[in-house]
Amino acid sequence: MVKYILAADVGGTKTNIGVFSSDAGCTKPVQLVTYASCEFKCLEDLLSSFMANCSYSISGACFGVAGPVLTDRVTFTNLPWQISKSDLQNALATRNIEIVNDMVALGYGLPFLAGNDLVSIQDGQPADKGTIALVAPGTGLGMAFKVWSDGEYICYPSEGGHGLFSPVTPEQFDLYRKLSSELTMVHCEDVCSGPGIARIYKFLMASGHYGIDEDLSAVHDHDFTPEIIEQALMSDKGPCYHTLNLFCQILAIICRNLALTLMAKGGIFIGGGIIQRITSILDAKIFMKHYVGNDKFSPFLSSTPVMVIGNHLTPLLGAAKKSFGQD
Repeated sequence: MVKYILAADVGGTKTNIGVFSSDAGCTKPVQLVTYASCEFKCLEDLLSSFMANCSYSISGACFGVAGPVLTDRVTFTNLPWQISKSDLQNALATRNIEIVNDMVALGYGLPFLAGNDLVSIQDGQPADKGTIALVAPGTGLGMAFKVWSDGEYICYPSEGGHGLFSPVTPEQFDLYRKLSSELTMVHCEDVCSGPGIARIYKFLMASGHYGIDEDLSAVHDHDFTPEIIEQALMSDKGPCYHTLNLFCQILAIICRNLALTLMAKGGIFIGGGIIQRITSILDAKIFMKHYVGNDKFSPFLSSTPVMVIGNHLTPLLGAAKKSFGQD
């Protein structure tokens, strides 16, 4: 008998929901819809919209959510939403409901990636069964890690994105000083995320090194990060390109710190919609300069694989795997 499960990757900007069958497995959803999260008052409303057009009988579900999962009730980090396991059980008429952090879902989706789904920044020499680190800048900055235990990898969440930003270059120190005058504390997420890109851009424009006519923030009263990325993809000069260059430096340092904290001999995997969009202009030399550095742990960091996850459905595939596992 074919079973159908629902998997969802619920982010601060968009939500992917898919139905997977026991026949087709976790890599091929039989139904897939993407929603703008901000267009709904709550996850239950979004789920209701999806189910109104779903003809499959759902026997279980797993939700990867952008927020810490500490109890059966979860508050999102960058959305004014709360969800509970009982509410989702009632909405789908099944007891087989699991809620995990979206980065945990990303981690469980890694085994399904192949070919162009992964882009290597550094091949390295991955250690068999070594710890794997995950970083994903998006609306926020997600982190997680995978540890080999009892014959399989177990993925654990982290809120390391809310750790404090540690500048290492004069320009980064200037950025830190600027942001520390505006924010109570400057977290990694404040500079390494979609909103972080906008903050870096505003900092550069305030430096006086660029003309007023180039200031995108003056003509956009909404999130103009997409415009910054678009401009940077068209030209390797100007404040937009420099913004992403500085963003990638900071991302490299954050990856370095996480790799050392976890001794991630299995490598570090970078996901999230932002990095997928800018992979073509990500300067591997600049990234690796800040990732590897020049100290006694540089040889270790030179041996760790650094990979960009190119498949935006990876968290959804991981959520599907978790749902099948608990159904």
